Amino acid sequence: MDRRFLLTVAAVLHFGASPALVLAQTVGETAPDTPAPAPIVAVEPPPPAVVPVEPAPAVVPAEPAPAAPVVAAPEATVPPPPTAEPATPDIPATPDVAVVKPLVETPAPVKPKPAAARPIKDPPPQTSWPIAKRYYPTEVNVRPDLKVGSIIIVSDKYFLYHIIAPGKAMRYGVAVGRDELKFRGQAVVARKVRWPSWTPTPEMIERNPKAYKKYADGMPGGPGNPLGARALYLFQDGRDTAIRIHGTTEPSSIGRAVSNGCLRMVNDHVIALFNAVPIGTPVTVY
Repeated sequence: MDRRFLLTVAAVLHFGASPALVLAQTVGETAPDTPAPAPIVAVEPPPPAVVPVEPAPAVVPAEPAPAAPVVAAPEATVPPPPTAEPATPDIPATPDVAVVKPLVETPAPVKPKPAAARPIKDPPPQTSWPIAKRYYPTEVNVRPDLKVGSIIIVSDKYFLYHIIAPGKAMRYGVAVGRDELKFRGQAVVARKVRWPSWTPTPEMIERNPKAYKKYADGMPGGPGNPLGARALYLFQDGRDTAIRIHGTTEPSSIGRAVSNGCLRMVNDHVIALFNAVPIGTPVTVY
């Protein structure tokens, strides 16, 4: 066979060149004396056109390049988790003030507790008083049938007897009510008060408004109070008689009828009686 033909066939098999193109180049040649390899070399450049046919494109889908943008894009676009931000900056300030401000600025006013009144001290006991000696405290003999523990007052004599034993009594001098104001009858000691307050009765204010109206709202207890250091409140059938056995700021009145009906005693004497008699002690006034 012709050597050129063989070379042409070999080129077609190896490089994929078109046999028509190779034959056309071979047949069209007019210089028979030109060496055979020259056309073959000139035809060999087709390999660059063969590159797209090579299996390289099959490798392209296997490359991981498309996956990279998928990973990078979420990192750049995903917002920070909402829990990472503090909640307080997002709360409007005005509602907070509207809710909290009344609680702070309108608390219930706290009233100060009144100071506890200090107890009034009793004056030191005395051994003499501006009264007649017969009105000093004296133990005397009385009728043995008088009830032990009871109190008996003989207004005309200005004496109060506290029965301390059968046939025995402690006798004290007292001041009593004026003739029209003398109290008579039986009663019971229903209340005992140290340094009592005093409020004049409506009848007292009516009789002498100049002296008593200014005390219509009462006077607190103390050394200047006309009821003195102690008071025994006399009740009849559960009702207050407004009659008291009490101390006085005028010890010199003992032995006279000067009061508004109550029975006055020297402070030292009424303190001793107060300590000796209990609630429920019967009292008889003659």
